[in-house]
Amino acid sequence: PSATDPNAPKVPKSFVVKSGTVGTSVAQLTKDVRKVLEPNTATRLKERKANRLRDYVSMSGPLGVTHLARAERSLVEGTTTVNLRLIRLPRGPTLSFKVLRYSLASDVLRMARRPRAVGREFAEAPLLILSGFGGEDKQLKLMTTVFQNLFPPIHVQTMALSSARRVVLLSYNSTTRTVDFRHFVIQVRPVGVSKPIRKLIAGKAGAATRAKGVLDLSRADDISDYILRQEQMGFVTSDSEMSDMSDQDEKRGKVRLAADYVGRGNRGRGVRGEKRAVRLVELGPRMELGLVKIEEGIGEGEVLFHEMVHKTNREAAELAKVHAARRKLAAERRAEQEANVAKKKALSSKKGKSASKEDGGEEEDDDELEPEVDDEEAEVTYAREHDLPVASDEE
Repeated sequence: PSATDPNAPKVPKSFVVKSGTVGTSVAQLTKDVRKVLEPNTATRLKERKANRLRDYVSMSGPLGVTHLARAERSLVEGTTTVNLRLIRLPRGPTLSFKVLRYSLASDVLRMARRPRAVGREFAEAPLLILSGFGGEDKQLKLMTTVFQNLFPPIHVQTMALSSARRVVLLSYNSTTRTVDFRHFVIQVRPVGVSKPIRKLIAGKAGAATRAKGVLDLSRADDISDYILRQEQMGFVTSDSEMSDMSDQDEKRGKVRLAADYVGRGNRGRGVRGEKRAVRLVELGPRMELGLVKIEEGIGEGEVLFHEMVHKTNREAAELAKVHAARRKLAAERRAEQEANVAKKKALSSKKGKSASKEDGGEEEDDDELEPEVDDEEAEVTYAREHDLPVASDEE
């Protein structure tokens, strides 16, 4: 449905862009963040150097875009820093973060012992998990609200279990006053068994017999040959997906599926109802963000929070008066502009009606039209009737 459809579900949509010359790594980080926010973001957004912030703001209304994430690089005292601004469109607030450290998705994939191929996971929006945001500070509450509104709401009663494919974890560290950004994919596997046994339980077979759910044992004399061959191929090692989980983690990660989930053998309504182990596999990117400031509007409103600048109550009150005067002036100008636009529309509408009336009634109501009178002739006639001198008489 279109953005103007009143019956369309209110799903947050976003732009993720870069500003100015940022370099290859930051440009790739921008693409990775777009990937995280799929499918409710402009993945193939084409950016131009001439694009400004106001251009994206003006486009957000017709397209139904609610958030803008903007990455930029700046040089402060000889040190290059990467900044990330998260803006709630179209009227703010604006959260400015400093990217202290980051790793691209390709870096995370390179560090993984068993890289996972992904694809269909990005057809569904990720789930958001917030950790450590329970304080009473104003900036924590504002960050919580903005982060929650960046992702679609979860309707537990109606959502399908198979739609929960990815997780975005935002963890606030109160000691360092930083936010850790992590992105995971959800894996569900049989617990407490090795990979060949999982294949046996799931009934994995070749392409011809996979649909039947029958394991292909044509090259084995008995089941032990199949298990031993898999062990010799290196499948039963300490690097198995579930073998590196401790007993406590394994017990804590066991669940019984309430519905069918993606993956072999993940039946929620099976007769045996075996439990499954749920594990998060990191996809990237990683970011460590430091909140710098929060301001009303889009980069030009009152500063609600600043990490490095602290003002007294008197200074804050004076600034509040200045911003209140600016808002009042802006409201007056906006009202004046709207009044002028309405006046012009009414005048043009009135002219259009009078023109159509003259065109339509010219032939039908000729006898009702008053004859045109020359002003000079009328003055002469009036003067002569009242014995007053006129120009023609004096001459």
